[in-house]
Amino acid sequence: MQTEMAQRVHETEPEAPPPVTADIFLRHWASQTPDAQALSDGPNRAALGLGPSRHLSFAVANQIVDRIAGNLAAHGLKPGDVLALQLPNICEATLIMAAAWRAGLVPCTLPLLWRLSEIHAAFGQVEPAAVVCMGRSLVSDNAETMREAAAQHVTVRFVFGLGSGLPDGVTPIDHWLEEAPSFIGGSLPGAAKAIKANTPAVMTWSTTPAGTFAVPRSHGELIDIGKVFVGRLGLSGRDTLLNTYPLATITAIGGQLVPWLLTGASLTLHQPFDFAIFVDQLDAQKVTYTAVPAPVIAALAEDQHFHAQAQGLKRIGCVWPVSYRAGKATGLSDVPVPLYDIHNFSELALMVRQRDDAEDPMRLPLGKQISPSGEDEPTVYLETRVRGSVKNAATELSVLKGELLVRGATTPHGPFTSAGIRAQTALRPDAHGYLDTQILCSVDETVTGHFRCEPNAGLIQHGGVAVAASELDALYADFPDLLDAAALSIDCPVLGDRIAAAVVPRPDVAPSLDDLKAFLGDRKVASYKLPDQLVVVNEIPRQPDGQVMRDQILAQL
Repeated sequence: MQTEMAQRVHETEPEAPPPVTADIFLRHWASQTPDAQALSDGPNRAALGLGPSRHLSFAVANQIVDRIAGNLAAHGLKPGDVLALQLPNICEATLIMAAAWRAGLVPCTLPLLWRLSEIHAAFGQVEPAAVVCMGRSLVSDNAETMREAAAQHVTVRFVFGLGSGLPDGVTPIDHWLEEAPSFIGGSLPGAAKAIKANTPAVMTWSTTPAGTFAVPRSHGELIDIGKVFVGRLGLSGRDTLLNTYPLATITAIGGQLVPWLLTGASLTLHQPFDFAIFVDQLDAQKVTYTAVPAPVIAALAEDQHFHAQAQGLKRIGCVWPVSYRAGKATGLSDVPVPLYDIHNFSELALMVRQRDDAEDPMRLPLGKQISPSGEDEPTVYLETRVRGSVKNAATELSVLKGELLVRGATTPHGPFTSAGIRAQTALRPDAHGYLDTQILCSVDETVTGHFRCEPNAGLIQHGGVAVAASELDALYADFPDLLDAAALSIDCPVLGDRIAAAVVPRPDVAPSLDDLKAFLGDRKVASYKLPDQLVVVNEIPRQPDGQVMRDQILAQL
């Protein structure tokens, strides 16, 4: 176990290095506070078959990152190459991402729930040079899936694997992450010089009604996002952050990983989510900041954990989905620490606001959002606007409805070439520099300067994951027993959003839900895309451009 948090902080904290690239900060803290605890795993890691929990100082973490980066370079990976990562929220994921930055590579994170169908589509867009995955995870045989995907994409030269049960063709790399002083691997010729503030640093994935595409961000944009969180939440090297999200979204990377690097705080990880273990970690690790969904915060308040295990918390982030139904923003009035609402707009932008108890957290401000002032000049980290048309609501009030547009220092500015054609199309700014999030929202004249995000029938939230309804339409319609099909989102008061497959069967065929699921399973589709029920309809009504008229189908049910 590393030294206690109180021992890691000097009376005068070392200043962070100039914000040039994300890689600089780990080297800096390894020099300034080498023995301070940098990273630690959750206590249930061993029970998940991932080996014992790790607790690493900044000096040891930096040595391991050097070793990983050297080995990546020794395998012929060059600055600018894309490194796909599908890893749980453990120390190795953080170390490998930092090592990719050190080697000048662009890590592209893949959600753990993705299977061969989704991975194949992703590889077609970003063309990775190498992949890092686990031998197995709680959801699938990751290494076998990655090996199969790599066989279909000639750009993938290496599949690197962690853990046991690696199949032939997957290179084991556990020894790269051992806590040994010796440097194993190659040098990094030119890598440091190749990394600039505008160099692509990471790619995550946005899912909109139009489909899923990669969203690249530069080192400078990542650092700007981290600075917003540090400034808004008042984070410093005295803090211990508890990250409950895998590094597959900008919420986790920009809101947890980068603030950790900027401040030299301690980062504790949690994977997968377990409420009892989460509460124990709050106490055992003396956590001062974490970010979780609203229901978790409500459960902490209801069970009075804020007055027991969570008493060390100085602030807590509430991570909201893009849209919500009325009544789901309740139960947070008894939280005795400052609460910060975090909104992720299709991976294109993050908004962070301190909660005002008198306001609805889903009513968001239009216009310029200024980053907290410090030594630097205040900057517009995010600017929002709504583009659409004014309609008369039933109340005869004028309501502006349309799509949310964003721009600012923390939004992606390109280059987008490594993310593929779909990203280059989806991320093309308008004449004023705004990006279209494809999020439906409305602006009511009774609330000046604010907007609300609204549910979109073309985007289905299932199992906590967003999926384009049009993608499900195509998957279901390929089932040989069907002439046509469409996916519908149905609200269940007990189980939340459910997927119904509305199907038009072939003559004299009686399709079953089990048969449809088996068909999708054979195609190795992610489990959250499987329907919960099947309903037979006479036809799938469509607009002249082919878009499914889902409201008309729902009206028949």
